Amino acid sequence: MFEDELRRLVDSVPGALASSLTDLDGIPVASTNPGGVPLDHIAAELTSAFRSVQVTNTGMDIGVLAQLMLMTEKYAMYLSRVTEEYYVLVVMSPEGSHGKARFEMKKVRHALADELV
Repeated sequence: MFEDELRRLVDSVPGALASSLTDLDGIPVASTNPGGVPLDHIAAELTSAFRSVQVTNTGMDIGVLAQLMLMTEKYAMYLSRVTEEYYVLVVMSPEGSHGKARFEMKKVRHALADELV
């Protein structure tokens, strides 16, 4: 189930290279990586950044962090909360369809949340 949703996400977003369902420590639960990106490393580093921003966010009293986006010259990376403990990660080319990625991630988050609860 998880792999099917992640594969559908990558297949439906122009420029998407990989996706993963990961826990808060950055350990992948399920992944698809047709683009051959260093997904394990990206997941570990992005979840670490997410946790750091979340701590800062708490001090500002602006609500729960829902999504983190990081853009480099090689990749655009989105990490989005599915549940308190699980996140969906999408890695794509910087020229990819970012709006479509966020829209498809929302659909996948809802599908995965139903399975994780």
